[in-house]
Amino acid sequence: MRKSVFLVLPNELFQESEVPAGWGVLTETERSLHLMRKPVWHDNAAETRLRLLQRIARAGTRQFNRQLGITLEEIQTARQML
Repeated sequence: MRKSVFLVLPNELFQESEVPAGWGVLTETERSLHLMRKPVWHDNAAETRLRLLQRIARAGTRQFNRQLGITLEEIQTARQML
């Protein structure tokens, strides 16, 4: 299956150097989206796409936890209580 990958973000957060190679970029300005960079088409399997989404989710969760001051120890304790 052929897929393309895009980042969608506010224009003020767009920095070309932080966008992974081959990814497209859409930025939002004044309630509309603008194509800043076209993506490269990728041939990949469903398993590969799932792993990518999991990695993105993990990275976002780590950043969110850092912002809230949640430690790994607190997460492990919460898991043990389940």
